[in-house]
Amino acid sequence: MLAASTFRSLVLAAIVVGLMALPARGRAGMLFVYTAESRESYWMYNTLIPLSIAFIDRDGTIVDIEDMARLDDPSNESQAARFVYPSVAPYWYALEVNSGWFLDHGVGVGQQIALCLGS
Repeated sequence: MLAASTFRSLVLAAIVVGLMALPARGRAGMLFVYTAESRESYWMYNTLIPLSIAFIDRDGTIVDIEDMARLDDPSNESQAARFVYPSVAPYWYALEVNSGWFLDHGVGVGQQIALCLGS
């Protein structure tokens, strides 16, 4: 089970911003919750730290994990647009954490996550 603290992101503005411009967050991350199946890609524009992202299907199964490197110039939108991170499969949730967190905690593709989102 994932033990990272997460910040649930339900507002479109928060989904667009994600962890942009935030310094290292220790064990924290951000959970993006979609209202329908998604195939959106993620990027590292204005993101100051390297991240890992897990794409999770409706049943809580991790369908893909990508490591997203910090850009040489995080504020360069054209550079960021060249490095996008799509999921290999559709997903309903995306969990961003500090780079390497999934590997360090033995979390991988095919594992299930229990998401207790409340109301």
